[in-house]
Amino acid sequence: MSWDQTFAAQIHLPNGAVATTLRDALGYIDELSETERKTSEWKNARDAIAQAADEVGSIWFARIAVVRAIQMNGLETEHARNELV
Repeated sequence: MSWDQTFAAQIHLPNGAVATTLRDALGYIDELSETERKTSEWKNARDAIAQAADEVGSIWFARIAVVRAIQMNGLETEHARNELV
């Protein structure tokens, strides 16, 4: 497993941090409330991150899943609004 794989483009997180690696994104998800972590968007993001770390999934898909979870949960920052563009 390689949790230190780097995203092609950083992800601006709602808490003001920036995720540049799978580990960063997973750390952010782990800090969410249990209720938030249980949403399908965050479950999908966590699964995509784990698959990318196992090298059976794409780091690009993991990035998209995290950005979508941020957007779908209304947590987006000004930067996040333009992440997928």
